[in-house]
Amino acid sequence: HNFGSPARNIPQREFMEPGIRSAEGSIIRALKTGALDAIEGNAGSVRGQMTIAGQTAADSIKAKITDGPFAPLSPATTRRREAKRRAGWNARGHTGEAVFLPLIDTGKLRQSITFVIRAHGAD
Repeated sequence: HNFGSPARNIPQREFMEPGIRSAEGSIIRALKTGALDAIEGNAGSVRGQMTIAGQTAADSIKAKITDGPFAPLSPATTRRREAKRRAGWNARGHTGEAVFLPLIDTGKLRQSITFVIRAHGAD
């Protein structure tokens, strides 16, 4: 979804990089604090700051998935979702038509956005 697939008629709906960019200041502040703590030998704080940076990035990406803006769904996709009452159901628009969130169907994509902190040299 992030890059789309013209061969499958799926438009690009970029969410990873814009999500991270929107939280860039907070992420950088946490990483800078962690780096300074590392220099001072405060290992416990380093992991905490890395956790803050990772969670901030994940939360921001999830918000981008929810908020868009993205290319709208095709009418056929909207009809399928309405018939199934999928997780992407948002509301009825001002015209009374179903409104669905393009990147949310079952909710699994958004739920899969997490972060991992690995020790140096770990696989």
